[in-house]
Amino acid sequence: MGRLWRVAHFEYSRVTHKRSFLLGMLAVPLLIAAIVGVGAVAATQGGGLDALGYVDQSGVLKADAEQGAAPHLYNDEAAAQAALERKEIAAYYVVPPGYLASRELTLVYETEPPGDRLQSDFDEFVRASLTADLPPAARDRLREGFQVTLRSADRSREIDEQGFAGLIVPFAVAFLFMFAGIATGGYLQQAVSDEREGRTVEILTTSLSAEQLIVGKAFGLVAAALTQLLVWSLTVVVALGVVAVFVEEIGRIRPPLGLLGLTALFFLPSFALVSGIMTVVGSIVSDPRQSQQVSAIVNMLFVLPMFFISLLLETPDSPIAVALSVFPTTSLVTMAMRWGLTAVPGWQVALALGLLLGSAGASVWIAPRVFRAGMLLYGQRLAPRHIVQALRTGGR
Repeated sequence: MGRLWRVAHFEYSRVTHKRSFLLGMLAVPLLIAAIVGVGAVAATQGGGLDALGYVDQSGVLKADAEQGAAPHLYNDEAAAQAALERKEIAAYYVVPPGYLASRELTLVYETEPPGDRLQSDFDEFVRASLTADLPPAARDRLREGFQVTLRSADRSREIDEQGFAGLIVPFAVAFLFMFAGIATGGYLQQAVSDEREGRTVEILTTSLSAEQLIVGKAFGLVAAALTQLLVWSLTVVVALGVVAVFVEEIGRIRPPLGLLGLTALFFLPSFALVSGIMTVVGSIVSDPRQSQQVSAIVNMLFVLPMFFISLLLETPDSPIAVALSVFPTTSLVTMAMRWGLTAVPGWQVALALGLLLGSAGASVWIAPRVFRAGMLLYGQRLAPRHIVQALRTGGR
């Protein structure tokens, strides 16, 4: 095991110290930080609620209805316009006499309207004014609004406001797995092909077994990919925390723990399956161009659910959706999508996980044997009979 971990540490260090890896790992956090920063500046544009004024011609608003800062009340439009010209306020609203019937307001500003956050704060001020004389329970209910639960006619699907996170997370899982998993498999396939081509593997296998070499490389590359995912995931969590300060609805969303647990169960076996398949491809196909073509075909097996998004959204319990859920290469992405849309039966989860674990274990068992056979038959075409013989004899 010591030699295996040395190989894993070497591969991890070799990949993570590359400039391209570091740039790719840091590019996503920097992009997210820029987007959140621009959004925060736009949301806070115009200052607090006291940067606004209003003229209440209807007499329905109360200046002291909102706790904390409140917009400035002016007796007429001339006074509000003068304050606007003196830059005392960023804009002002005119509440007409028939506001309760028409529900129309007029917003006056000089060059640019106030930001969305400021307009939303004024909207809350109006709601608080109109409900100030009601009993506390009724007032709170009117201010909070109502919650909508989407339910299918057969009651097999039900999504509330908290459940909308379950619709977003699967797509994030699909993106992360396809990017990191396929990239890891590509790294491993390329590493195997390069070492076969350079013949350095013959020297390595005098001091360690093919299993130690292949599994160690896979561990190192998977750890490198998981490092990227960890950095990106932490960045997203921090970004959502910052956004929740400005967008109240984001703060109400709770992470779908069931979906996250399901993803954790399927994630690592899927990584192992990708690594094993790509190792076999790199061992069989020595020509780099052919290897890339075969890898592209293999990658299609893992991104296949993305071609059935419409079907999964409309009928997540259809036979095709169930088949994609239990098929090892598509089980992670499909199961995650279905989990956010419907109640997935336990037997389907158990069957999909069992098939995935079995396939991942088989790929890890097959990969070093095919790799050893390809090493011994260097310069020769690795025919199917050679692969069968390698599986029988362990590649010797």
